[in-house]
Amino acid sequence: MEQREKEITRLASQRQKEEAKLIRQQQSTAQQFIVQMQPATYYTDPGHTFPDLIRGLSIKGFGIYNCDAISRVQNLITIHAKWTDESGKEIEDLRMLSVIDKRINGAFSFDPSLFKCGADGRNVLVLLTNSKALYILKESEWKSKMIKSDGTYTFQMKNVSKEVRNSIDLAKYIGV
Repeated sequence: MEQREKEITRLASQRQKEEAKLIRQQQSTAQQFIVQMQPATYYTDPGHTFPDLIRGLSIKGFGIYNCDAISRVQNLITIHAKWTDESGKEIEDLRMLSVIDKRINGAFSFDPSLFKCGADGRNVLVLLTNSKALYILKESEWKSKMIKSDGTYTFQMKNVSKEVRNSIDLAKYIGV
């Protein structure tokens, strides 16, 4: 009888541990979902942190990297960037640039004036301003520029501040 009681106690303890682990996993998943659903937070330190908008993409299997980890990308080029909106007006008060390479499922954070990316990457550019405007250059627009070498380039960006409010919207907009 004593052996049976020990076994019941052991099984009950094991079940409690498994339930606690499951609850922690569910809480973590819920926390990630909350981050995804919140409106984007744009204040970041260019090159070293990411806004929630980009960080939320990690839920979809993306890797989020600081600018110093870009060395893992092949055929790396350096871009000196100028930014305009759809009407050709220069975008001012630049805050941060995220380069999303869909080929490697990675996002890299940079100061907007100078960034690196793979010349053969499936690149999407996400530009954030201090006034909380959000601009995107889609992969197809990147490809149409046929950038294959270092240089100074001007990018005409689309303001998507009203369309893209969180990571889910961003993932849909850029097709990840």
